[in-house]
Amino acid sequence: MKKILFIVILFFITKLCFGQEYEPIVDTAKMWVVFNNQCMNPPNYGQTYAYKIKDSILLNDQKYWFKVFESSDSSYSEWKLNGYIREENKIVLYSNQLWGIDTLYNFNKTVGDTIEFNHCNIKVSGISSEIIAGKNRKSYDIINTHNTFDVKYYEGIGSNEGILAPYYFCATGACRSLVCFYKNNELLYLNPAFTTCYLHSQLNNIVSTKEISFCIYPNPSTGIISISLNNNSSSSNFDFVIYNSLGTIVAKQSINTAKTLINLSYLAKGVYYYRLNYQKNTYKIGILLITL
Repeated sequence: MKKILFIVILFFITKLCFGQEYEPIVDTAKMWVVFNNQCMNPPNYGQTYAYKIKDSILLNDQKYWFKVFESSDSSYSEWKLNGYIREENKIVLYSNQLWGIDTLYNFNKTVGDTIEFNHCNIKVSGISSEIIAGKNRKSYDIINTHNTFDVKYYEGIGSNEGILAPYYFCATGACRSLVCFYKNNELLYLNPAFTTCYLHSQLNNIVSTKEISFCIYPNPSTGIISISLNNNSSSSNFDFVIYNSLGTIVAKQSINTAKTLINLSYLAKGVYYYRLNYQKNTYKIGILLITL
């Protein structure tokens, strides 16, 4: 009886430490936005790229792969095929014409294990659990064999450098950061180092941005904020969403009048991120400071 009780306790401790059941990375409902620049350039000098996964296809190895598409235009409306991806038994594989089939992620590894690439090797230096994108996720600390970089793997997301980042780990001169992570068009994570996902122009094909005037004040605020929209846009239904530094939604308010007051006095003092949506598309993202 004591042995059974110990096993049950151990099971719940494992769940608590390492999050919920395994969440696959390969999912056609997800989208990643990655900032890419040359490491020798200033940190704000670079380009954002969006990645999404669509349609499966039978390749020469007689296995079904999903297509990975990339977009770099300001509205992320023009997509081109980047490569192919598939996931099986917690292992994510990637394929393109340059290096063939390679491993992106292997979530079966333990501390000290090596993950082999066609062009280099990396090692798992630690395993823990972190709350990111609204969920407690198992995370892996990853280093290369020369200890020249230290990145994070996250179940269900990929890495803190983007979904395809492991493919470029051993390439020199490029620096990457995961900026935003979406699922079902909902922003689940915004990198605190950035104030925008660069997706605001997606709204252009719905509401002309020239017709919208948006203002949030005071900012910094002691907890009561006012959101103003001009007359041309106040008849539309907007959603105002606030996230904490972990990317978790802490407040959400529908806006359909010219002026809306929102009480956020229950939030702790600190830095928050807001997003103004129209029909699940992002119009504006910014920082909100709350001081008590």
